[in-house]
Amino acid sequence: ELTAFTYGVSHDLKSPSRTALQMVQEGLLSDNGNLTADQREMFEGAIDTLQRMQCLISDLLDYGILVDQKPPEENVDLNTLVEEVLFDLRDRISETDAKVNASRLPIIRGYRSQLRMLMQNFISNGIKYQRDGTPPLVEIKSDKLRGDTVSIRFIDNGCGIPNDQFDKIFGVFPRLHRQDEVHGSGVGLAICKRVAFNHEATITVTSTLGEGSTFEVSFPKGRVR
Repeated sequence: ELTAFTYGVSHDLKSPSRTALQMVQEGLLSDNGNLTADQREMFEGAIDTLQRMQCLISDLLDYGILVDQKPPEENVDLNTLVEEVLFDLRDRISETDAKVNASRLPIIRGYRSQLRMLMQNFISNGIKYQRDGTPPLVEIKSDKLRGDTVSIRFIDNGCGIPNDQFDKIFGVFPRLHRQDEVHGSGVGLAICKRVAFNHEATITVTSTLGEGSTFEVSFPKGRVR
């Protein structure tokens, strides 16, 4: 019932928030020089707030779908997903002068759309949480572990995560940074955790403040093709 309620509320909020954003944007664009600098700043702040709200609503919809979604399983080539994600993030990669390097990745038996969300969240986070003055670098590596378990590691050179926050970052909404420092909804890692759960996988994190973080997703033998 809670899942249905969350999904319903998020879906119902999507249309009015989009309408409000369009109205504020049109109001700012139609200004003929009558607005003061403070008034323009207020309009721009409202646009920024509504855009964050839309991001949050979309992420909540994604998370609500993940809880109950059971589409047909298929063999998913993670290399293809990386290519798709990098294409979608090409503008952000160019803006930040980021580099994303991926080794040969396995084929995973599972849900394509969910695995794509997992890849996109980890890659975009590696770019988003960069250190001041340091271009983002994200490396994606695959290793076979004991018992034929396969791990996918997302290694970044970003700002890092305090050790006492490791358990909190996978919850819904917690944020370690202010919105003016890093934009986001605080749902991305919760989505990753749910995707891993749906594939009988586990996620671990290691991090050093000021040096970067490594997120490791370990898939069981039965999921690897």
